[in-house]
Amino acid sequence: MDTTMDTNDNTPQQIVVKGRNVNVVPTFWVNQSLKMAQTVLHHPFNRIGLITGPTGTGKTIAGHYIAQQLGGKRLCCYEGMSRTALAKALIKALNNTEISSHYNKLLGLLQNICSATNRLVVLDEANELDWPHLNTLRFLADEASLTIILVG
Repeated sequence: MDTTMDTNDNTPQQIVVKGRNVNVVPTFWVNQSLKMAQTVLHHPFNRIGLITGPTGTGKTIAGHYIAQQLGGKRLCCYEGMSRTALAKALIKALNNTEISSHYNKLLGLLQNICSATNRLVVLDEANELDWPHLNTLRFLADEASLTIILVG
């Protein structure tokens, strides 16, 4: 997959969102977000990126676009999401496996899954996460080399 882009080319790119084809115009900010994600994905240590902006500015579409352009997975966080629910969602997205277990076992499994290959996860609505969630994500980025793009 060619992930290099001419930032002056605003030709619409087609992505799939919820099973439907959507045209995304790679605007300056979409391209900047993609470049940031590429940088974070290939950095040996700093593996967490952040996309922020006001409501309605295209952050969610940019997240879908990044995940599809870079072969990653996109998840949507929600208010009240537990760390266990986050861990289960990450395992399902990264390994296509549903597992029921306690948080520490899930975290160990996630560490094994993420360490196996260079993985990218885009977490939309990341503003719904609290400090324990962010500590879990930091652990996965630091210890398992999971690349995380927080959107929200």
